[in-house]
Amino acid sequence: MLRFFFICILFVPSLAGAELITNGDFSAGNSGFTSSYTFLASGDITGAAEYAIVTDPSSAHPLASSYGDNTDGFGNMMMVNGSTTTELVWAQTVGVDTNTAYEFSAYVSSWFLDVPPAPASLDFIVNGSSVGTLAAPESLGLWLEFSVLINSGTSTSFDLEIYNLSTLSSGNDFALDDISLTTSVSEPSTLLMFLMTVFALRRR
Repeated sequence: MLRFFFICILFVPSLAGAELITNGDFSAGNSGFTSSYTFLASGDITGAAEYAIVTDPSSAHPLASSYGDNTDGFGNMMMVNGSTTTELVWAQTVGVDTNTAYEFSAYVSSWFLDVPPAPASLDFIVNGSSVGTLAAPESLGLWLEFSVLINSGTSTSFDLEIYNLSTLSSGNDFALDDISLTTSVSEPSTLLMFLMTVFALRRR
């Protein structure tokens, strides 16, 4: 008598859903979001609580490091000269489905640091509640990702906000790029590997 045992290993990959953030990579310039900081179209942000949309921070401040955006190294970023008070850096409201998992993410870099470094500290808010903080990198021009999973529950919209908690007058300078909100969608269970082990037991 033969007995067969089949072991199946199923892999269910996770696919990113559609992007819900408008102009999260700042390719459309200063549009699609709000901020309590002052936008300077001239790109000369030498004062606190000012920001510009640039391709290289060195173009908007004489002390800024020179580097490219996170997306491809050639696009736009939101360059921020940190405020001495806690203010809203970036905000956008998006519609969401109820009882759905979403990933909220963004990339942050530092374009100027004091010695010793005390970089900006960003607080990420969804519907009035903090979902995490991230200190900007202590290395100039390095892009660091913030990412968190959020379940919408009964909410039909997300008020997304980013605040800078640091209020230092110097070295509190950073850039944002590729702000994103997507659903986490699992594709139908797909058999990627089927491992069969046959154990034969014979009765004599």
